[in-house]
Amino acid sequence: MSRVIGFVPARGGSTRVSRKNLREIGGIPMFLRACYNLHQVLPKECIVADSDDEEILSIASEHGFSTIRRPDELASNATDGNAFFRWETSNYPDADIYIQHLPPMPFLSKETLERCLTAVEKENYDSVVCVGKEHFYLWDEEKRIPLYDLKQIPNSYTLPETVFETMGLYVIRKEAHLENGLRIGKNYKMIALDKFEQIDVNYPEDYELAVAVAKGLPDDSVYIIRGGGYEVIGFFVGRYAA
Repeated sequence: MSRVIGFVPARGGSTRVSRKNLREIGGIPMFLRACYNLHQVLPKECIVADSDDEEILSIASEHGFSTIRRPDELASNATDGNAFFRWETSNYPDADIYIQHLPPMPFLSKETLERCLTAVEKENYDSVVCVGKEHFYLWDEEKRIPLYDLKQIPNSYTLPETVFETMGLYVIRKEAHLENGLRIGKNYKMIALDKFEQIDVNYPEDYELAVAVAKGLPDDSVYIIRGGGYEVIGFFVGRYAA
């Protein structure tokens, strides 16, 4: 069996959404949701909350997750994502596979996580990059013209498919990471996320959307935190409300 380590980067500061990683979605601080998302496929001791913030590190420890303190020089908006990923992995050199799950993408299904791990463990890919796929009616903003025939509007499914990186979940084998120092290798597999999983909290309106989605999920939804998550919800309701 491969040794898999999952990282949850959870910086204390945020310029666009204040204290974002401690904001609650479904009664759970955002960073802790990411930890419990990974707990669907990994034991708690293999899930590492990486933060410069005492409160975040303390809560993660209370819930049985591993923690590492991020140095101040890697705890600003100017820090390149690859730089703090290299620092994370350097603390666990004996792992075979690394996962990085960024908290702003709060809805991940167990099925998606299993697909990502299977691609790297059993399908001979060296990494996974999660993407969204959409058919857009694109415009050239500079020329102020549509990139489709305005006189004969096509059905959206006939438009070229736009593929975009979702920026919330990465999986890579240690060898591939050591070769290039990145979180995506050369022989990567693109795995498409659904609309729920693509939700990414970057701005206050994104946070409002995520909170509204969490409130409206049916009891049997695959996007609800399971197992210990139910106890987490009861413990945290209102504790870190904005």
